[in-house]
Amino acid sequence: MGKTNFIGFIFNESIPKAEELVNQLKSILSNDFSIWTSPGDQINIKSSVLSDTKIVITAGGDGTILKASRICSNFGIPILGINLGRVGFMTELHPDDASKDLLTYLNSSSIKYDSRLMLQCEIFDSSNAVPIQTINALNDVVISRGSDPKLLDIKTIIDSAQMHNYRSDGLIISSPTGTTGYSLAAGGPIIAPDAQVMLLQPLAAHMNFSNSLVVAEKSNIEISLISKQPASLIIDGIKETNFLNNHIIRISKSANTTIFLRKHPGSHFYSTLTDKLLS
Repeated sequence: MGKTNFIGFIFNESIPKAEELVNQLKSILSNDFSIWTSPGDQINIKSSVLSDTKIVITAGGDGTILKASRICSNFGIPILGINLGRVGFMTELHPDDASKDLLTYLNSSSIKYDSRLMLQCEIFDSSNAVPIQTINALNDVVISRGSDPKLLDIKTIIDSAQMHNYRSDGLIISSPTGTTGYSLAAGGPIIAPDAQVMLLQPLAAHMNFSNSLVVAEKSNIEISLISKQPASLIIDGIKETNFLNNHIIRISKSANTTIFLRKHPGSHFYSTLTDKLLS
């Protein structure tokens, strides 16, 4: 086989075993593929290389996958996650099985593609119709008061209808994949990862509407601050900017998806759910 494709490795450099595992797997693949590697915190791979990458293998936890997703979703690159983290809802392989099973994921016709909905978050200045920034998220978009002791007053519009002003510590807008993350800790429901919906989950709402709200994939969600104090805008666990009361955030279903390689049927998510929640 000629080296006509790249295999990428993205690893969590704070886990000592991650780079060691990547080096082991590289030795299995190096005769047939060109290889690139990158720590998750500093992914800087040329577009020409990414466009010719067959799969990306992550060595870390779900956080490493979230970082890989930002790159892979732009190029339609499937992700194979090896779990070196704690829970690993998105990962596929145990590190002890990675060496013996890796080639199966590359060559077997039985391997399935698991495509996950992503969120598109556009950040606007209220005086400008052009977004300041557009970011795609696999898990969630979070507006948080951070260390400020004051509650936030958050205006929410869904499909041009003003819904409710949340008075709370913040608001999570989650994809189905993200409902096993922060929104679950905030009391939200777990939604099947292949569902095509979005979840609004308030954080510690104060004496008002505190229920979770599930909206259709085609919905458009607009968020702004009534409060004068700034909030933090956190996307897939990364603080992107301070969210000010002259900003507007618009969230919708992204044109991008994150694709995972899976050996097990979709029902495997349910059969392992309890074990992962209790791990």
